[in-house]
Amino acid sequence: MKQVIHQLISMDEARKFSVIKELIDGYITVKEAAEFLSISERWVIALKKRISENGPSGLIHGNRGRSPVNMVPEVTIEYIKSLYQNKYAGFNVSHFTEMLKDQEGINISRETVRKILLSSGLISRTNKSKHRCRRERMSKEGMLIQMDTSIHDWFGQGENCCLIAAIDDATSKVLYASFSHRDTTITNMKAIKEIVSSKGIPIAFYVDRASHFFTTRHGGTHVNIKEEQEDTQIQRACKEIGINIIGALSPQAKGRIERLFETFQDRLVNELKIYNIHSIEEGNKFLSEVFIPKHNDKFAVEPEINEPAYRQVLSELDLNTIFCIKDTRKVMSDNTISYEGRSFQIFPSRDRISYVRAEVEVQEWIDGSIHLYYDGQELKIKEVEPKKRAKKVDPEIELELLRKEGKEDLLLVSSY
Repeated sequence: MKQVIHQLISMDEARKFSVIKELIDGYITVKEAAEFLSISERWVIALKKRISENGPSGLIHGNRGRSPVNMVPEVTIEYIKSLYQNKYAGFNVSHFTEMLKDQEGINISRETVRKILLSSGLISRTNKSKHRCRRERMSKEGMLIQMDTSIHDWFGQGENCCLIAAIDDATSKVLYASFSHRDTTITNMKAIKEIVSSKGIPIAFYVDRASHFFTTRHGGTHVNIKEEQEDTQIQRACKEIGINIIGALSPQAKGRIERLFETFQDRLVNELKIYNIHSIEEGNKFLSEVFIPKHNDKFAVEPEINEPAYRQVLSELDLNTIFCIKDTRKVMSDNTISYEGRSFQIFPSRDRISYVRAEVEVQEWIDGSIHLYYDGQELKIKEVEPKKRAKKVDPEIELELLRKEGKEDLLLVSSY
């Protein structure tokens, strides 16, 4: 029996037994035993009791040599390895564990999955610990919305596209996420409008200092006074509805949205690949119907105060006329205006027959449609063909044409 016990005891357990035996025999104190074994005095006392009652076998755990009841079958382990190497290559352990449960019907703990992957060399131990001092969250939903754009090869096709996203600072809930070809005033304005439409009017948006959010002009190098700046279209729209736009001075200042994009570049890219999604249209549908709801269920937290700070959008407010591109044009003598290379005919209204030389407001809505307003009233318009300008003819070419037609005398007459 002693021989069996000695075979089961490891070298470390044998060292513990010899030290505790010295303690039992009175040659050392509990404090000294704790120092020898680098364990707590409380644990030394517990070991002393177990060895006093059971001898060396007191060091052996009751489950030693038994197969654990929750042991994963070898065939399942091999299948998990195969899935990670082929179908889910590049997934992190937590994400892979979720996909095993949701997609493959294998419900095991993250730690078990990690050990399987570690033991097979499919992942390595990494120390990613960082010292971070995070700003406290806002206490209510709608107090601060962080919004940004990440340009990345989201679909794994070797071509970058934009992902515009917005996250509530109080809850880390994703309020908006959409792929687009470009990061423009219109695409960002669309994001703000959709949040206002669905949630209400937040107190502030926290954004970077891109040109569609802020205009920063300075004088020459000899001038130290900053010139007066006009509002951007987004600043103007947010002022009209009562939203503050705050510009971040560094990427680190937008901590939550930056960490969101890190998560997206890890999880979203892999899921788009798994579901064979390669276009912006399919990607946006997947975001709204599958990925964002699942992401919010997993990562969103409850606000400190369960009373949203959003203000209600009044029924008389038309968001289309706020979240749009606004400009002014002077009406020409034929009651038309020109805008971005296009011409629009203005029809008479009940208040006015002609609008010649009047200044009208042009609104380009998010859907691309053009609307004209005068004194707050929308005008009836129709797009028409732009006027063709007369082409200037080179005098030498004109002379050559007249000579060919035998009309040189016309050129002499016109010169007098």
